[in-house]
Amino acid sequence: MSKSMWRSSMNTQKTRSDSEHSISKMQPRSASSSFLRTAVVEELEDRMLNLTQAVEWAANHVDIMCMSWNVRRKPKTDTDLGNETQVNNLQKAVNEAAQKGILMYCAAGDDRGGTGQNQEWVPCDLDNTLSVGAMDNNNNKKKYVVEHKLSYLFPGENVLPETDKDSKEVGNSGATAIAAGLAALVLFFTKWKSMDVEKKQRPQYLERVMDSVFNKTSYVVHVHGVLDPNQMEWFIAKLKTTVRK
Repeated sequence: MSKSMWRSSMNTQKTRSDSEHSISKMQPRSASSSFLRTAVVEELEDRMLNLTQAVEWAANHVDIMCMSWNVRRKPKTDTDLGNETQVNNLQKAVNEAAQKGILMYCAAGDDRGGTGQNQEWVPCDLDNTLSVGAMDNNNNKKKYVVEHKLSYLFPGENVLPETDKDSKEVGNSGATAIAAGLAALVLFFTKWKSMDVEKKQRPQYLERVMDSVFNKTSYVVHVHGVLDPNQMEWFIAKLKTTVRK
């Protein structure tokens, strides 16, 4: 596993789908249904604990986190136990990682299920993370991207070489991986060329790079041609200029 970049190995779609559920107060009709309720509660709590522990581990071992998942915060009600405690623990872990200068790229909210808008999602809605949405080939935001606290738009289709339908659309999760990979490339060059970018200054530095090197406009980050060997010297020069700003 690369030190400069970490990505949760959990299945993104399954995590998002499961996290939209909370711990409900189901009235047991029998011993079996009571057991089912306990099992559901324990499974959801275990998932949240795994996510929190993963962030805590990564904060001490990596430079970049790529998180293509979100958890919907749900307060406690008369019929729902909610997940406030678990989400608060996750948020605490993310905040501590941010204080160490870890770059955190998170998939933006997804409204394809009709539940993305007007909801609080963690970690993408936190102030110290970067929310990444998908755009089409014409640099237009995909319709399902929740724009609340959106930081960037990266390619979300026709990214993989396969031509089947599932490969054509990589969504917010794929766009987030591209954003984190680009950040890793930038950090590689800063280390290779001995540019003086302190770890806690990296979030601000990467923001300037996205603006000045990749011409970010209206969230859109222009990444085409970034790996062109003929542009290598220009690319390194721009990174050095950005350090001095």
